[in-house]
Amino acid sequence: MPRNIQWPIEELTKRHLRTTFDCGEPALNDYLKKFALQNAKNNVSKTFVVVSPEAKVLGFYSLSAANIDVESLPSDIRKKLPHYPIPMARLTRLAVDQSMQGQGLGEFILIDSLQRCVKLAKEMGIFGVLVDAKHEKAKHFYQKYGFREVVSQPLTLFLPIKTIIASL
Repeated sequence: MPRNIQWPIEELTKRHLRTTFDCGEPALNDYLKKFALQNAKNNVSKTFVVVSPEAKVLGFYSLSAANIDVESLPSDIRKKLPHYPIPMARLTRLAVDQSMQGQGLGEFILIDSLQRCVKLAKEMGIFGVLVDAKHEKAKHFYQKYGFREVVSQPLTLFLPIKTIIASL
């Protein structure tokens, strides 16, 4: 996975300017503006941001813990796993401000999120990363990086940690 451009990534705090963020998806805009800090405070999810020098949020992603029923994974994957819920990390949100779209920031923050999940997997059991794509366009974005569909849930995708490590 290439990483040509570097933007600083920080954990979201109150100092980050979120009010002007607009990725074109109202639900993602609202999440950043209204719920991301509250979720972090309650340890529901953690949000990481790329910011301008003025602290304006240019892009963000959120991570949380998750699990998936082993039967939801494709047969070539599940035959090697125990028959109980499998621990995963969930990329709950990923968005880029419209002013930055098309400049590689989405790829950059996706890679950062996957690297963060690999670090976590060294400390605890995480089989892979789940993501719920908002629509087909988002699904195709994730599939470019090797994400595969979950059985019977075509907009829910996963990527095994072993695959991430091999590609990084």
